[in-house]
Amino acid sequence: MLTTELYSRYSRHLLLDNFDEEAQLQLMQSKVMLFGCGGLGCQVAMALVSAGVGEIVLVDHDIVELSNLPRQWLFTEADAGQKKVYAARSRLAAMHGGCQIRCIDDPSDLIRLATHMPYCSLLLDCTDSVTSRKFVNGLALKHKLPLISASAAGFSATALALNPASGSACYECMEQIGEHSQMCVEQGIFSPVVAIAGQFQASLALSYLCGIQPVDFGQLHVYDGRALTLRHFRINKNPACPACSNNIGEHHEHIV
Repeated sequence: MLTTELYSRYSRHLLLDNFDEEAQLQLMQSKVMLFGCGGLGCQVAMALVSAGVGEIVLVDHDIVELSNLPRQWLFTEADAGQKKVYAARSRLAAMHGGCQIRCIDDPSDLIRLATHMPYCSLLLDCTDSVTSRKFVNGLALKHKLPLISASAAGFSATALALNPASGSACYECMEQIGEHSQMCVEQGIFSPVVAIAGQFQASLALSYLCGIQPVDFGQLHVYDGRALTLRHFRINKNPACPACSNNIGEHHEHIV
């Protein structure tokens, strides 16, 4: 049962029509693994930790740079030069001391990753390259875990929920994968678009973890930050997909 303090903390959740104590407890008992502590990762981690996720594993090898600060809102100037996972953990722990926050600063360490997989409810792909997204997709397939991926570049944001267990498409099933693989370092990024993509991703994650509403696996959501429009596309499973046609995840050597 929730304590009086926790009832107070999560009172706005509990006022929702379909959000009860059981949903909040389910969230508090969940463990997620988040890949990438950049603009998307900062948004998603803040949303999930604040909402009451019980444990989160942060995976990233990168360090904080001044160019990150306009959109990576977990960090300050004082964090420049530090590993993102540790700087993020410090800030997240200050937001919610009850959340267990673990860090992996070497995404290529498959042994460390594998130790957490049996206890994870969900994987979150907040990375920014096709290579890294394929890597996370492969882990989701191998360990049969749901995956929620998002991206943001220029004025465009996307979010996509996938689930090998449901028979949905995987990330590599997208025939025109290049359309959704732009990197902000190549074409810039409008900071609010990153926040929108991250919060959309967090909303899908929380809906799944709490069970408050069904998640439409295989549905690609595309937001246009100039026109302020949201479009939806069905991603069909590709029978010739190199990653999931035999339900075997294709592993790449490392995340970049």
